[in-house]
Amino acid sequence: MLMIVLLLHGVCVLLLSAPTVSAVSLSVSPNLQQVFSGSSSVYLSCVDDGQTADGWTVKRTRGGLTEDCGAAAGFGRLLGSYCVVDLSAPSETFWCEDSSGQQSDRVSFSVQSDTTDEGVILEIPALPVRTGSDVILRCRQRNGATVKAYFFIKGISVGPKPEHIITNITQADEGLYSCSTDEGGKSPQSSLRVRDSPTIIHPPPPPSTSTNFDPPLLLDKKVSLSVSPNLQQVFSGSSSVYLSCVDDGQTADGWTVKRTRGGLTEDCGAAAGFGRLLGSYCVVDLSAPSETFWCEDSSGQQSDRVSFSVQSDTTDEGVILEIPALPVRTGSDVILRCRQRNGATVAAYFFIKGISVGPKPEHIITNITQADEGLYSCSTDEGGKSPQSSLRVRDPPTIIHPPPHCPPPPSTSTNFDSPLLKKETV
Repeated sequence: MLMIVLLLHGVCVLLLSAPTVSAVSLSVSPNLQQVFSGSSSVYLSCVDDGQTADGWTVKRTRGGLTEDCGAAAGFGRLLGSYCVVDLSAPSETFWCEDSSGQQSDRVSFSVQSDTTDEGVILEIPALPVRTGSDVILRCRQRNGATVKAYFFIKGISVGPKPEHIITNITQADEGLYSCSTDEGGKSPQSSLRVRDSPTIIHPPPPPSTSTNFDPPLLLDKKVSLSVSPNLQQVFSGSSSVYLSCVDDGQTADGWTVKRTRGGLTEDCGAAAGFGRLLGSYCVVDLSAPSETFWCEDSSGQQSDRVSFSVQSDTTDEGVILEIPALPVRTGSDVILRCRQRNGATVAAYFFIKGISVGPKPEHIITNITQADEGLYSCSTDEGGKSPQSSLRVRDPPTIIHPPPHCPPPPSTSTNFDSPLLKKETV
């Protein structure tokens, strides 16, 4: 009996004290596996639970050699924590790796080199999708229009139709997909990958006749606006920003990216001059000095708002501050840099809630707390001055577990008589 109690107590301690393990992954924006040659850039970064993974590098293999983003000729340019890649080879594969050789899963892209009007690509996610989610496949032309197409699903054709929807995805939906049109356009083939959602193991509850069942897990799940690149300041006329509505990393169905302009609330893709839709993304070319966006559903529920500042200074002295557009988590680190229009970072004075430090090449904030929130900017000796932007800090999501129902530690007494096992002498 003592041995059983000791074992049960050990199991409870093990279940309660086991660390949470999260794998570093390659983040891709836009999350699309096929692109046209010469189209917009792809933003790659190494993330751990949604935050930048320090010490990890985006890599690829070319000509038998492994190359690091930004270090090899022709392989990307570094923009903050992002590797910005203009895809050109018919097929390319990327991954994240740290100094010890640990690697993330690999992500592949296919480039459509057909430059005619008939050329099409299949809109299919580059990253794995979760079981139980839905995916909408579309066939898109170079001019951005989606067209009716035949969808080839593991060799079987369906259509023609404007889109193919896979609901409640399972592992059986994995395989090769492509599309073709009556006009002769044919997309490359790409693989749809499916992964199970992360599993959380809890201690087994004790048997009870009570109807008061503690929930095993309470999560404050909330739709948020995803931003890529996650930078709050941009130069006018620079690369596009990709916005999407996500719930726990997956596309949030029924939610729309919105903004206010001239007192009116506008939907992405529906209002003149406000973005273009690319799959689940709202692709925006920022132009106003300051713009704010958010996600909203048909009932009026809204996500947090995200603001951007546009640097209109077109001279060589113009600079922007590299600062996250999305809130950062307490305990994380943030590196602020001052960047010129030509992409170079420069030594600068960093203004932190009105206080100047520097000049120095970067300003690092370690182990961030709520006290670090406030307005930040940078300036250079050459006269360049960035806009001011707000650094926002949020606590990590709280997971609430029910109180454990573990047996108490064994008594040091050797008297193990149980009242339930006693037999009354007649």
